[in-house]
Amino acid sequence: PVRGEANPPPAYHRGFARAGSRLNRRSTQGTTLEGATKRPWLSELTGGLAGALAAFSIAVPLGALAFAPLGVAFAGLGVATALVGSTIGSVVAGFAGSNALLRSGPMTALCLIVSGVMATLLVMPEMRATNSAGLPHALALVFACILLAGLLQILFGLLRLGHAIKYVPRPVLSGFRLGLAAIIVLSQIPHLLGLAHPLAHYDRAALASAVLPWSLAVGVLSFGSILIARRAGFAA
Repeated sequence: PVRGEANPPPAYHRGFARAGSRLNRRSTQGTTLEGATKRPWLSELTGGLAGALAAFSIAVPLGALAFAPLGVAFAGLGVATALVGSTIGSVVAGFAGSNALLRSGPMTALCLIVSGVMATLLVMPEMRATNSAGLPHALALVFACILLAGLLQILFGLLRLGHAIKYVPRPVLSGFRLGLAAIIVLSQIPHLLGLAHPLAHYDRAALASAVLPWSLAVGVLSFGSILIARRAGFAA
């Protein structure tokens, strides 16, 4: 990371950036400098393609994660919301300007916060009630919270409060991210084993009979693919 960087990009962002640079090098390999300058659209196309693939692979699971408290019926709406939000956010960020230390896009931490707020609201019966469009009232309230958070972020930027991050110790930020990672891993164990309920609903005998081998095999294969990609340099 760059010296003095308060919030370095995650490892998978750096990996996709490396993949995009490889595509850029291959697209211009064997051409002269004059030919490369005459075809800037080619490097823009390959770089944009790598960025689009990265944003898509991140937005889809995070959208489903944010809408998880609403149930499986709203998973598609969560994915669509994440894709639209990621697209609009990227356009706005492009017009607003950027620098080497700033990144925009879906974040796991914010999706977990949104999911937690929504789960808290759904405890109240009036929040589970639906409107004329068939959407629960909790969803509208969550979107209002997101809008308010965005307005506060703009206000903090105008007041130049970003320098306050220098006073937050790096171990605190690392612990926050590791805690989020632990929450995600623990919440996915039942899905990895193919269980219909959390682990607390099973004793040892029932757990052994409820595990789906094929579901576990898919999880292990996915994890192995990630390790192979890291060794290949795509997500290191």
